[in-house]
Amino acid sequence: NEEHDHDDAHTKPTLGEVARLDTCVTVADAAEFLNNFDGVKKGSTQGSLAQLLTEQIEYSNVVILNKVDLVDQTSLDKIRELVQILNPKAKLLTAQNCA
Repeated sequence: NEEHDHDDAHTKPTLGEVARLDTCVTVADAAEFLNNFDGVKKGSTQGSLAQLLTEQIEYSNVVILNKVDLVDQTSLDKIRELVQILNPKAKLLTAQNCA
């Protein structure tokens, strides 16, 4: 049974001292995006999936829309528009099977 040395355990560098967050990437499911996003328009409560989706897009530098092969062009255009409104500075990429 080892004793806890508080000073030793808490004098090591913190993550913020040795690393920095360079890029935040969000992967969004294009096939479910509009269904999930509808919750925001309906006034979903904080902590909901729709709220999480919105916040992740707002704070990301890169947004990857995955499963774009499962949506039609009209839906994809609407999703792109919504992402652009939420975060006009984010780089928007598309993918199928996350590739």
